[in-house]
Amino acid sequence: MDKRIMIDANIILRYVLRDDKRQAEEAASLISSGVCMTLDTILSECVYVLWKGKSFTRAGVSCALGKLLKLVTTEDIKTSSLAVECFGLLNLDFADCLLLANYINHKVAVATFDKDLLKAMNKIETRRA
Repeated sequence: MDKRIMIDANIILRYVLRDDKRQAEEAASLISSGVCMTLDTILSECVYVLWKGKSFTRAGVSCALGKLLKLVTTEDIKTSSLAVECFGLLNLDFADCLLLANYINHKVAVATFDKDLLKAMNKIETRRA
């Protein structure tokens, strides 16, 4: 059996927000154990809660989740980490940042009508050329 432990948004949010001392300590202990994993869908939920619900800035969300991803893995940590970084730098929602990160890391085609995402992808292509 896999020894990794999948963590949900509640664990991540208690760890980041430290708004419940007991739960924050439990979350910190679990996360610092080095066996935790999460999903990009969970990261999306955390981005939404921190940005919209807790009024974190984009940079604040990126910083908090970037630090978390040094301790927790995902299905594709390189892409998840790049998406979190992009969220702090660009005016894209997190789902678009995940698309952009996949576009960059895996060179997959992305079909979209989103002008901001297209603009970001065009900048990447210009730099690749």
